[in-house]
Amino acid sequence: MNLVERLRSHANWCISCAGGNIPDEAATEIEAADAIERLQKELETAREALEPFARVADSYEPDEGDDACVAWAHDFTIGSLRRARDARRTTKGGGE
Repeated sequence: MNLVERLRSHANWCISCAGGNIPDEAATEIEAADAIERLQKELETAREALEPFARVADSYEPDEGDDACVAWAHDFTIGSLRRARDARRTTKGGGE
């Protein structure tokens, strides 16, 4: 059982013990589980958006002190750039 499942299970137990009312502890656990799930989805979206760039970075190994050089041989698309931009916008703190 992962953390989200444990939080939801304990919250449900608290609610059943409280006769169907939602105690503060259960509400907090439900809120935490929801936040964890949302952040996991955001992280997966960001990882997927970064994948084309990570593949290109692999072709520039080993590091030859060329970090300031323009990467000219790439296989990512304009769609890859847009997915990366959108992932940044949808994650908390991503900004514009």
